[in-house]
Amino acid sequence: MRNRRQRENEKRYLKDIEEKLKESISRTDQSLDIEIIHRFAAVAEFRDPTNLAHNVRIGQYCRILARALSLPGDVVEPISIGGPLHDIGKSCMPDSILLKKGPLTKVEADLMKRHTSIGKQMLEDSDVPYIETAASIALTHHERWVRAMDILAA
Repeated sequence: MRNRRQRENEKRYLKDIEEKLKESISRTDQSLDIEIIHRFAAVAEFRDPTNLAHNVRIGQYCRILARALSLPGDVVEPISIGGPLHDIGKSCMPDSILLKKGPLTKVEADLMKRHTSIGKQMLEDSDVPYIETAASIALTHHERWVRAMDILAA
C-alpha cells in the first residue's frame, strides 16, 4: 500500500510539474510573440522618423477604443497588441514617397495607399493570433468608421 501511494504521489507530482512547465512555456511564447510585434512596429518607425512613438500610441488607442466598445478581453488584447503593426506596409514604400515633404502626386498617393494591402500580405497566414489580428488591422486601418464597425460586429 505504501509503495502504491508513493507511485500515485509521484504521478501527481510529475503531472503538476508538467502542467506548470506547459504554462511557463505558453507565457514565454506569448512574451516572445509580443516582443516580435514590438520589433516589427519599430521597423516602420525607423523608415519614417516623423512618426516616432506613433505605433505605440496606436496600440494604446486601440485598447481604449476596444474597451469603449465593450469588446471582451480576449478581443481587446489582440487588437491592442496587433495595432502597432498597422503601418508595417509603409516599410516597403520608396523613400522618395515616404519621406517626401509636401503633398504627394496622384500616382504617389495611389502607391502609398497600397501600404495597407502590403501590410496584410506581410502579416497574414500566421499561427500567432496577435499577428493575424494585426494583418486585419493593417488592411483596414484606413477604412471608414462605418466599415470598421461592420467588421467588429461580424
